Amino acid sequence: MKGAWVALSVIKSIKDSESLWCFAGSLDKNTVVELMPQGVGAFPVEGSRWTLDFQKLKYIDSAGLAFCLECLRASKKNNILLEILNAPDRLHALARAQGIEPLLIASIVAERRQA
Repeated sequence: MKGAWVALSVIKSIKDSESLWCFAGSLDKNTVVELMPQGVGAFPVEGSRWTLDFQKLKYIDSAGLAFCLECLRASKKNNILLEILNAPDRLHALARAQGIEPLLIASIVAERRQA
């Protein structure tokens, strides 16, 4: 996808017990690599709440799904409550095609939407 971009805003609460990551653009094979340096230093602290909001996301592919699974893995490892808001229908479809949708379902807390 030529010209693909992703923007990630990381918002932490005053007490650092909650982190909100807001995504915009594309979360795909061309952009996930850009998130890794940003993301590693921004992982929430143990025992906190971590929300991924895909409201402004326009496109997601299997690399974006892999990124979500990595976030899920990191949350389980560090005792972090992971919540996914505004999960695109395509995220569900990709996870279903791979037979891993049940892994994500528990984290999804808001309505699906078209993307």
